Amino acid sequence: MDISERWLSPVRILKNAPMHELERLAALLVHRQLGPKEYALVQDDRCDRVYFVVKGTLAVILYSPEGKEVFYREFHAGETFGDYSAIDGGTRAASIRAITEAEVVSLPAEDFLALLVRCPEVATEEMRQLVRAIRTLTQRVYELSVLASGARLRAELIRLADKDPENPNTLTIARMPTQAQLAARVGAQREAISRHLVALERAGLLVREGRQARIPDAAAFTQSVADPLPLPPVEGKPDTLPDEIA
Repeated sequence: MDISERWLSPVRILKNAPMHELERLAALLVHRQLGPKEYALVQDDRCDRVYFVVKGTLAVILYSPEGKEVFYREFHAGETFGDYSAIDGGTRAASIRAITEAEVVSLPAEDFLALLVRCPEVATEEMRQLVRAIRTLTQRVYELSVLASGARLRAELIRLADKDPENPNTLTIARMPTQAQLAARVGAQREAISRHLVALERAGLLVREGRQARIPDAAAFTQSVADPLPLPPVEGKPDTLPDEIA
């Protein structure tokens, strides 16, 4: 198996694709390397290619007319993007920006659509991916509609965390986003995020160690999503903060 086929074999929607299909796609691939903060795609651009993430992490970001960033989700190795535009022929609904050093490969949209027709196994995995995206969006809409900013932050931290293999009740966030990034993720002001993080640390629910963070008691942290925590006072400012992005 050559390097192009190795790029494709880890792709989730291609996991059941016959080898001859991977060989056919390998001849169509274009490889691209991205540095941190470099854009793979830009919101509202025409997109005539479908992308597979080979390495690294990319963020899906939308921009308001005022230029405010709204985070939607991340893409990791093995995931696919650009398929929405390939399916409906529309422009990009969001920008895709690298968070870390990243590598992607892409193929023409028409070849991707032809693959879905030829391979029901791939079409089934694509449908599952679309359903997962809908579920993720539904959950975020619910959180924005119902939860206060502190609860949204705690729900996002749970999503970012991985279980400790030796202690399933301990969660670890290997690369803690910045306060500005967390604010974009949960639709809050950066100042509010800062105060909520301090409150979590004071309550012993979160331990930050440089760019890493640890949740020592996952059960208690999960329960805290429904329970507001007292915020540290800020001189001359109210203890409650607006939830919307300022």
